[in-house]
Amino acid sequence: MLQPYDDHFHPVSSMYAKSADTKKSSRAVGLPFASLQVEPLENQFIKKGETDMWDYCLRRLFVRKATELKTALPGLAPGAQTLVKKLTDPARPDDERLDVRTKINQLEAKDWAILLKAFSDWPFKPDVCLLLLYTRGRVLM
Repeated sequence: MLQPYDDHFHPVSSMYAKSADTKKSSRAVGLPFASLQVEPLENQFIKKGETDMWDYCLRRLFVRKATELKTALPGLAPGAQTLVKKLTDPARPDDERLDVRTKINQLEAKDWAILLKAFSDWPFKPDVCLLLLYTRGRVLM
């Protein structure tokens, strides 16, 4: 933690009178802050041009976040449950297979990458761009 507050942040908390009736909020002067350092992955999971597909799949599956993957897959598109066979194929290397009993909210980034790879290779996947343009009964341009 970056303490004491007055040594690291402005405005200095002692400049403000603290009264008993002052309403506490998360933005009040003097509340502790924490620093965060983020380093990007060397090999990004989301490749160039795939953000729409990732957005589509994440939105469709996170609606059922406490559901097992094998049960939630049909929510991607009609017939998407056929992806279970590809995701669990014993002929594939271990690092390219998924346990479809895993709940959606317990999938890690590498698991999502495997799922999205299978989805992008699926010949019957919906055209994500068209689905994103059509919303609430009208086409957006």
